[in-house]
Amino acid sequence: MRALLDGSRVRVRPADDTAGREATRRVRHEVYCVEKGFLDDGALFDPYDDRATVLHAFDGDEPVGTLRITDGADGPLELLEMHPELEALIPPGRRYVEISRPMVVRRYRGFHATVPLL
Repeated sequence: MRALLDGSRVRVRPADDTAGREATRRVRHEVYCVEKGFLDDGALFDPYDDRATVLHAFDGDEPVGTLRITDGADGPLELLEMHPELEALIPPGRRYVEISRPMVVRRYRGFHATVPLL
């Protein structure tokens, strides 16, 4: 697998500033609004984004992928709020995270952006 990544120009970094939030918006808009057609721009962010770590895959300055990691130690997770019955499956005293909203723009899907991001 390492050989597949060595030639990749895609780099992953945290989206922890205004430019990172704009990169998130661009990728989510392209995938959710343009490609899938099931969200409008007003629904691209939610309260979980404010306390999550968002990672981005970039090809140079172009954002090509993103995913969100939410730590259960920082508050409730989206999945558990939507499906509270799943909480019984989490062993007591364990720390857990939720990885959500993984997406890569169509032209970068496959090893070029997906593998480095995950």
